[in-house]
This record gives sequence, structure tokens and C-alpha cells, in this order.
Amino acid sequence: MKNKPIRAYKEFTTNIIGLPEGEYLTETMYSDAHAYKVVAKTAATLTLKQVKVRANPAWKPEIIPGGFAGHCTNQEEQTWIYDGLENDTLKVRLVKSAYMGSDKLWATKGRKFIANGAVENYDYNF
Repeated sequence: MKNKPIRAYKEFTTNIIGLPEGEYLTETMYSDAHAYKVVAKTAATLTLKQVKVRANPAWKPEIIPGGFAGHCTNQEEQTWIYDGLENDTLKVRLVKSAYMGSDKLWATKGRKFIANGAVENYDYNF
């Protein structure tokens, strides 16, 4: 059986306005996501810095009654504005995994990343 590719977006994906050119990964959490820029790499590791963002004032969550306190109907449309990079770095390794249909993915200490994207997401429904 052939190895499946590293878990990645099919084409570069972002919802961050003003994001500079470069190689990016998206950390996936339960329903939130954070963007990271690759600042150094070897064959088996990447060194990342988290992308700082601020909310785009042009996007407002549309909350309707439901759930615990309300339900956001347009959260898939949220956009963010690039605001630099954090100072701290994070090193991730290429690991074997059966997570989400890939044989390999970038990970560290239980944190998982999707290649080829810089997506920021805040789950208003959680």
C-alpha cells in the first residue's frame, strides 16, 4: 500500500488579509485554528512562528438565538488581518500517523498541523 501524502490543503488556503508570501501551516485544534509561518526547515523538522492577527472590523458575527447563548450563522466567512509574527518559535516533526487520511503529518506534543495553508478560526459556537 502506497503512503498517502502529508495532510495538507489541496491548494494554498488562507483567510488572513495582508499575509506575506511564504510557507505556512495551520494548527488544528478542536474547532479553532491558528496560522504559523515556516522560518527554518530540515528534511524532518520545521521551525515555526505563530502569525499574529487581529479581527477584521469588516466582518461581524451574526448571532441568532440557540445553543447555550446563541448560534453564529456566518463563522465560516470570518477574516483576519495580518499583524506580524510572534517572537517564540515552535519545532514540529514529520511523523507517521493515521490521522484524517494521511500517513504523515507535521506534529509536536499532541499538536497537529495542516500544510499549505494559513487559516485562523475562532469557533463562536463552542
